[in-house]
Amino acid sequence: MRSVIIPGVAVPCGAFESLPAGRAEYTNTLMAATATLRLIAFQLAGLIETNSYSVMIVPAEGAS
Repeated sequence: MRSVIIPGVAVPCGAFESLPAGRAEYTNTLMAATATLRLIAFQLAGLIETNSYSVMIVPAEGAS
């Protein structure tokens, strides 16, 4: 059996209020969210592997 787990985090609404002129604020928030997701994925992978399953973390950002 194969499964996929997709974690997510909410981006604060304030990051969007200043767009399009204030893209720097959104970019900083997006980078923080991406780092948080990577930590969650890494910790979740460790938990899953302790239960004798094989795990691979696949990055989603930067794909085009």
